[in-house]
Parts: sequence; structure tokens; C-alpha cells
Amino acid sequence: MKRNAKVNKLVGPKFKEIRKKKHVSLKELAQKTGVTSTSALSRWERGEACRNFR
Repeated sequence: MKRNAKVNKLVGPKFKEIRKKKHVSLKELAQKTGVTSTSALSRWERGEACRNFR
């Protein structure tokens, strides 16, 4: 497994945990962050993908 994939698997679930504790839906988070796809956010949370922030 590549390093990025390992990081995605660690960070994604933590990201979801924090979102749930704050009682924020995927739709609300998408609106607040400017991400147009809730499915993309969901994939990030599952560790299947990760946005490359630069």
C-alpha cells in the first residue's frame, strides 16, 4: 500500500468522526467548504480518495 493510501485510511475516518461530533451533514460540509460533491466528501471519509491541497 502506498504512503498516500495509508494516510487516507487514517485521516478519512478521523475526519468523519469530527464531522459527526459537530453534527454537520455531508451536505452542510460541502456547502461550507465549497466542495460541490457530497460523494467526494464521502469517499474522502472512507479513505478511498483524498484531495490534493496545494
